[in-house]
Amino acid sequence: MPHKHGTASMYRTCKCATCLKAKRQAAKARLGKVRIADPSIIPHGTTNGYVYYCCRCDPCKEAGRKRNKAIKDALKLTPSELIPHGTRGGYAEYACRCGECVEAIRAYNLELAARRRNGANAR
Repeated sequence: MPHKHGTASMYRTCKCATCLKAKRQAAKARLGKVRIADPSIIPHGTTNGYVYYCCRCDPCKEAGRKRNKAIKDALKLTPSELIPHGTRGGYAEYACRCGECVEAIRAYNLELAARRRNGANAR
C-alpha cells in the first residue's frame, strides 16, 4: 500500500515541505513520549543522556555532536580495502575521493537532477 502524501512515512520517498513538516512533527512527538519520573537521574553532557534519555539540553546535544563526529571520523579511517569503492556510500559515508567513488556520486547526482526535472520524487 503506498504511503499517504504529507505523512512521516512518505518522507522516505518525497522530500516536499509538507512531508518534511510531517516528519519533524512525528520526531517531536516521539521525543516527547520519553518521560522520566526523576529528571535528575539523566547524566547530562553524556552520549547516554542524548541517545538513551533523548535529552536535548545544550551539554547533551554537544555530546551527541561529538559522538556523531567520532563515528564519521572513524569511518574515514577505514582501511581502503574495506571501503565499498564505486558506490555512493563510499563517497558519502567513508569520505572516499578515489576516481570510482567520485564517478559514482557524480552519476547519482546527474540521475537525481534528471528525476527532479521530470517531476519524480527525489531519492
